[in-house]
Amino acid sequence: MKLLGPMILLLLLIGGCAPPVPQQHRMVVIDPMRPLPLDPAWEQFARDAYPARVYSLMEPAENLDFGHGPDVIRADYKPDVGISFLTVSGAVESDEQSGVRMHAGYSVRWDYPGLTNAADTPWALRSAAVIDKRPIPPPPTQPSTQPAPPTQPSPSQQPQG
Repeated sequence: MKLLGPMILLLLLIGGCAPPVPQQHRMVVIDPMRPLPLDPAWEQFARDAYPARVYSLMEPAENLDFGHGPDVIRADYKPDVGISFLTVSGAVESDEQSGVRMHAGYSVRWDYPGLTNAADTPWALRSAAVIDKRPIPPPPTQPSTQPAPPTQPSPSQQPQG
């Protein structure tokens, strides 16, 4: 009986008192977009197609002004989903029917299932959005820099003679 206590203690130390082993969590790695060389035919397609897509989102706005064109035209491939993307983004200004001049950002994206490097890729519209639309504040008025015209003296100020 004298050995029963130390034996139980020894069994607990060997078998049952070990700290739990943490389970390993499987990490999901999302494959990032990989840039594709921008084919000149894709760039021309994007330049020709994006204004109509943006205009359809801005209606009934008038006088759309894209400035010098899009800020970004890029092609990417997303391996984990196996899709190629063609994206155009930039800024546009327009006049609302109320006469207020507006500024907004835009993004238009087309896709193609699979990896492509063909100039004649049949891109399909995936999404188009106008974001952060806000009025453009009117320019501040500037003080006149020309001298005021000389004033004529009033009849009461004229010398009487």
